[in-house]
Amino acid sequence: MKRLGHIAAACALFSAGSVASAEVIPTTYTPLSGQQVISLFHDKTWAWDKGHAYFGPSGNFQATTGPDDSATGKWYATSTGKLCFNARWSSGPHESPSKRCWQHVTDDSGQLWQAPVGGTGQRSNWTRFDSAEQLTDGNPRKHLYMTASGQRDRIPASRLGAEDLAQIYANRTWLWDDGQAYFAPDGGFNATVGDASYGAGRWFTNAQGHLCISSTWHSSNDAPARSTRCWLHARDDQGNIHQTDAEDLTAWYRFDPEAKLRPGNPNAQRFAAIRTKLSR
Repeated sequence: MKRLGHIAAACALFSAGSVASAEVIPTTYTPLSGQQVISLFHDKTWAWDKGHAYFGPSGNFQATTGPDDSATGKWYATSTGKLCFNARWSSGPHESPSKRCWQHVTDDSGQLWQAPVGGTGQRSNWTRFDSAEQLTDGNPRKHLYMTASGQRDRIPASRLGAEDLAQIYANRTWLWDDGQAYFAPDGGFNATVGDASYGAGRWFTNAQGHLCISSTWHSSNDAPARSTRCWLHARDDQGNIHQTDAEDLTAWYRFDPEAKLRPGNPNAQRFAAIRTKLSR
């Protein structure tokens, strides 16, 4: 049996916050105030290379760097622009206290820079920090923390084989929240999203339990764009199918083919109409 979870080596805590290659900080810069740091990270999730950290509105701190590695504690900001956390880091049966801080400054152009405390004396240890790209509102990765900290059970399950998975999707239409996707028996794929976007390409399955779509997407506002996206599937002891985006191997949810898949291609006319409209 394989467990629903991310199978990867745990990343060391003190490299978890590294999100960009080191650059050389300008010689003139201004430290952020403590209040500016609080405003920046308050109720935000910071995406790390392997994992994430959540800075709760009441000072609560949660983080993960793997399926069995989590931290729980408090975060705060200093008057000199440092973001810090004090937490207990758990890795399987092992637990230890941990504290880490990052310094934040802005240069003359308003660009935000960040460096781990302990390395701020060297200009090459600083990296540009893009808050719009690296911080997300709220706690959307809470499920990862809940699983890693043992507060949410893992479900024993086995990955579906390529043939079993193909039989589930072939000649069926997957109902998405904002559209529909058809998986033709010959491997062709087409889909619509909203009223002015469509995709066309190929679909396939593999022995690792992945359903993948390789397609080109067209919309009224953007140039055509190629993309490949995969979903992982597994079946538990009761026969229930579970699915997750292949880029987030711990965000599993129950997938009911009878509720989510429709026989044939009821979206054919809509797809043709949107494609014709966008080709004019």
